[in-house]
Order: sequence, then structure tokens, then C-alpha cells
Amino acid sequence: MAFIIDGTTGIATVDGSVSAPSQRGQDNNTGISYAADTIKFSTGGVERMAITNNGVSGVSGGKILEVLSVNKTDTTSYTGTSFADITGITLNITPQTNSKVLIQFCYAYGADNIAGGSVRIARVKGGTTTYLAVADTAGYDGVNSSMTSYVGGNDASNQIYHQSFHHLDQNVGGDGSTQITYKMQWRIGSGAIYLGRDSTGSISEYAGGNEFTLMEVAP
Repeated sequence: MAFIIDGTTGIATVDGSVSAPSQRGQDNNTGISYAADTIKFSTGGVERMAITNNGVSGVSGGKILEVLSVNKTDTTSYTGTSFADITGITLNITPQTNSKVLIQFCYAYGADNIAGGSVRIARVKGGTTTYLAVADTAGYDGVNSSMTSYVGGNDASNQIYHQSFHHLDQNVGGDGSTQITYKMQWRIGSGAIYLGRDSTGSISEYAGGNEFTLMEVAP
């Protein structure tokens, strides 16, 4: 295709390639080329960045592409010794290819007694669930958890405990079109664990928010 200047459709040129871009200066392997729904930028015949209909790829430096967050301000409780989803602490994200996801979670909880409470991160993609940043020591009370805590003292009533952690998921497996779900799960050794309140429910107003945040980080 020849170089075309049209008063209606504008300027058009050949697509070129990464090694021989169609728009360049005196350096014939450095410039801009095109593909279907894609603009490519290259230097020395190597693609350095691309803009597609899914966003920008190839940008280095850990740029934050997207931030999602949920803040649960109501209270809930759980009595199970096996892990279950924490109601309302779930987020869906559609990361680009090779992106990482930084996960942050802070919560305030109470418990009936000094039994240990545990939480963990679950990633669900295409029906497959993967647990992230979990302990795996055989016989350890916090096995398969991302974080475990014990209520101190002999009386756990009227006590609220604040904890937080973060984890960088470096093996997300995103492709720019597949939705991935991240959620928090919890369990308790015995009795009940409470989110956003103490065991009696009398001081929930001091508990603070329970926030779950995802940040997509460019490769």
C-alpha cells in the first residue's frame, strides 16, 4: 500500500514491522509499526512497548495499571474449623498478560476464646482455585493459611485485634480477557471468630474498616 493522504479518512501508510517500522527517522529499525488493533514501538529492531485494545504492555518499572478495593463495614462471624469465604471480601480483576497482582488485606476481629483464627488468600481462575502465601509445615496449627493469630490471655471477650498483610502474586496467568477472582477465607480452631466486632458485639464501633485491595502491576 502506498502512502495516502485523504481529506476524509486521514493519513495511511504500510503497517511495517518491529524490525522495519513504517514510521522512523534515519535509523531504519527504530520507530512505530502497526498490527491488528495494535501500535508497536521498537528500538534496535526490538519491540519495547505495544498499545492494544487490552491496554499497554511492555512498560517496565512496575507501573500500577488498576486498583480495586472493597471495604466491609458491617460485621459477620464464622464457627467452622475448615476454611470458608469471608462474606463480602471478594474482588474480580482482568489482568493483562505478564501482569502481577499486589494483594493487601487488613481486618479487625474478635473471638470467643483463645483458639487460633486463620485467614488465607484464594485465587480462582477458570474453575481452578489456588491458595497463595500459605504455610505448609506438617502439624502446624496454621497449615494452609496466609496468616494465623491467637487471642492472648484467658479471656477473649471485649477484645478486638487488628492485623494486616500483603502478598505479590507473580504467577497470575492473566491474558487481558480472562476474569480472575481473589477472595479471603477464614477458619477458627473452636468457638467463633468475628469480623469487625468483639465476641460480645458490644464494641464493634471501635473495630475500624476491613479492607481488601488488589493492584495490578505492569511487568
